[in-house]
Amino acid sequence: MGSTVLTGKAAAAFARPDGTIIYAAFERTYEQNCYPHSDHWGCIAIGTYQDVMRRVFVNATSVEGGMLRSRAGHIKPENYIAHWRQQLAKPQRFDNTSFRLRFASSFDSVLPKEREEDVQKALGSAGLDHVFDRIKAGECTISLHDDYPVIEALYGKNGPLAAWRVIKHGDISTAIEPGLGFTPAVGHVTVPQVQAYRLDNDNLVVRVGAEPWSLGGWIYRAVGDYITDHVYALEMQCTGASGMLIKHFRDLCNAAEGLPPETVINVRRAEGEVERWYRESADKLAEKVGAVKEGEPAPAQFSCRFSEVVDHDGMYELRNLHNKQVSWTVPESIAVPAMPVLGAELQLDADVRQQALF
Repeated sequence: MGSTVLTGKAAAAFARPDGTIIYAAFERTYEQNCYPHSDHWGCIAIGTYQDVMRRVFVNATSVEGGMLRSRAGHIKPENYIAHWRQQLAKPQRFDNTSFRLRFASSFDSVLPKEREEDVQKALGSAGLDHVFDRIKAGECTISLHDDYPVIEALYGKNGPLAAWRVIKHGDISTAIEPGLGFTPAVGHVTVPQVQAYRLDNDNLVVRVGAEPWSLGGWIYRAVGDYITDHVYALEMQCTGASGMLIKHFRDLCNAAEGLPPETVINVRRAEGEVERWYRESADKLAEKVGAVKEGEPAPAQFSCRFSEVVDHDGMYELRNLHNKQVSWTVPESIAVPAMPVLGAELQLDADVRQQALF
C-alpha cells in the first residue's frame, strides 16, 4: 500500500449572516502507487475553524504513521498542523456559488445513489425534510452562502458524505481575505500527566491523566491517538500548544523503559462485548499462564503478572487483546514520572505563539 503525497494546501472562507465564519480546507495530493503521478485538489473539510481543525488533527495521525507525506518524504504532524494554521489565518475569499443536488451512480457524484437513505436521515435530523423532497423531484439547486445548513447537514463534520463531492477548489477566489482569518485562542491549559512503558520493542502501554493504563500499540499509533484524543482539545484552548505537546509525547514514547515485571494484568474474556478473535486471544493467554487447562476457554476474569506472560511466551496473545478486555496495575512506587511540560500548566509566551501561528 502506497502513501498519499501532499503537494499543496489552500483555505477559503466566508461569513454567515450571524457572523460565524465558515472555512473550507483543500489539499492537493496524488497516490504514490498510482501512475502517472497526477495531483489534484480535494476539499478535506468544511465548517467552523474547530470543525476544520478536527479533520486536520485526524489527518495528522496519518502523517505520523507515514501514510500522508510530502514529495520530499516524511513530515511531522506538528508541522502539518502549524502549516494549516497559517492557511486558516489568511484564507482566500469563497464567493457564493451554486450546486445542484441530485442522486447519481458515478464514483464522484454529489449524492451517491447508494447513500440515499443516509442523505434522507441527515436532512431529516437537521429539520430539512423539504430539501430531500426537492432532491427526489430533481429540482434542488442550492447556494453555498444562503443554504449552508444543507451543506453542513450533508458534508459537514457529522454529515454522511465527504466535502470533496460538492466543494471545489476551482470555485474559490484568488483574493486573500485577512478579516476572515481565525481568532487565536489565548490563555493557558492544564496538560494531563502522561506516562509510558514499553511492552516490547514495538508496543507501548500508556496512561494519560486520570485515565487507566491502556495498550497504546506502536509508537506512531500511540502518538496518533494522543493527537486526536487529547492535543486537539488543548490546541482549541491555547493556539500553538500542539507542536510542543506532540513533540514531548513522542520523545516520552521513544524514551520509555520496559514495563515492570511486577505489573498485574487483569483480563476479561468479555463475552458478547468483543469479536470472537479477541476472546480467542484471551483463551490462549489463559492457557499459557496456567489459568485454565489446555483447550478450555478462559474464565470470565483472570489475572497474571507481566513476568508470567513473558516467561510463558504469551506476548502475542497479550498484544492482541482488545483494550476493553485488559486493565493494568503498574506498581506506583516505580511508575515513570511525566516529562516536565506534561502534567503542568502550559502558557505560550508571545514569541512562541508568533512562531506557532505564522
